[in-house]
Amino acid sequence: MTFLDVTAHYMRTRDEKEALLEEQVRLKDAYCCELEDVIRHDADHLDIAAGMIAVARSCSKAAVLDIIACEYETRQARKAAV
Repeated sequence: MTFLDVTAHYMRTRDEKEALLEEQVRLKDAYCCELEDVIRHDADHLDIAAGMIAVARSCSKAAVLDIIACEYETRQARKAAV
């Protein structure tokens, strides 16, 4: 191989790596946007459910959200222990 062949090969490899990196960044951005939408959607559902429970139990929505948060932390601790 000549010097020009090696240089051309290096340039093609570099361009391919750059294109792959750009595609990975694009996919990561799309995944992050989708994840943010899911989190917002779930947060809205949690807010609605907490409001409904608060009305049904005649307590504050903040108290219901505190109970849910405590239960979530307990479940996460159990998962971590396993």
